Amino acid sequence: MHPTRIAEQTSAMMSLGYGQHGKHLSEKALMGCQFDRIPRDSTWHYASWANSLSDKRVVLEQFRECTLLQPTWFISKSWFKSLGGWLEAPMSNEEMDYFKSADSSNYYRLFHSSELRETSPGVMSQTLRLAEDTRLFYAHLRGGGTLHLHRTSAPLVSYRHRVGMSQSSGTPRKLLMQLRAKAWEDIVFFGTKGTDNETVWSKNGFAIWGAGRDGKDFLKALSPGVASRVVCFVDVDSNKIEKIKFYDNPTIGRRIPILHFSLLAKNANKCVDNVVFGRVSKEKKNGDAFDTNKQTDTT
Repeated sequence: MHPTRIAEQTSAMMSLGYGQHGKHLSEKALMGCQFDRIPRDSTWHYASWANSLSDKRVVLEQFRECTLLQPTWFISKSWFKSLGGWLEAPMSNEEMDYFKSADSSNYYRLFHSSELRETSPGVMSQTLRLAEDTRLFYAHLRGGGTLHLHRTSAPLVSYRHRVGMSQSSGTPRKLLMQLRAKAWEDIVFFGTKGTDNETVWSKNGFAIWGAGRDGKDFLKALSPGVASRVVCFVDVDSNKIEKIKFYDNPTIGRRIPILHFSLLAKNANKCVDNVVFGRVSKEKKNGDAFDTNKQTDTT
């Protein structure tokens, strides 16, 4: 940490001013700062991306990654406590039972359903000890918190990179995808009760951009009810669109079309309202017949 960091981030917090309800915006703010790495060229791509995010991108890319690096976080103590602080783990079976009970519902806790299963008789999954920054980051956003990146002429934090020694290097990519998918469901799909956002996603459905590995993994990470509202994949890869055409997933009982993104943009309402989805069993059904119906409904 550089000598002026605390003073500079405190000043930046105080300069946020007051919101429309008369409360100071620092009360629910999470502020990061620019950083550099030791050695200087370590994780250069990530560092360059995180340091150059605009105010708009800090918010828009929140489900791609934690857009504010944890070692740079600056947050009020009262807000941190109201979020429940860090999720302490590993847990004993007794602690896990309490965690799953209604008595622990004072705080929003981000976890995927797969994390609450026994990995072997009497042994609970210990993945709850991982991705603590991701869990608190989304708890902050779901609670109505704001994100701010404090930009300075020189970095305020120098973050040492040790290959294979950080917790993040031992966190499975699948777990991070599951947590982000769950956070997306809680923050975006279900939204805030009583608002238009609460129903627009479940009523109209939605498309997943990209029919590659990440898009499919995102679909698999969704809860069954939310996954059922996926209208289609959209992509730019002609091979996926013209040759593969569909993504079949017998586990969720869905055959999902892969469309060019421009078709969705031009015929958004028609695609949402009239696309006929195939229901697939463990054996793949005739794709040509389905394709004929599909083309009739979207052109």
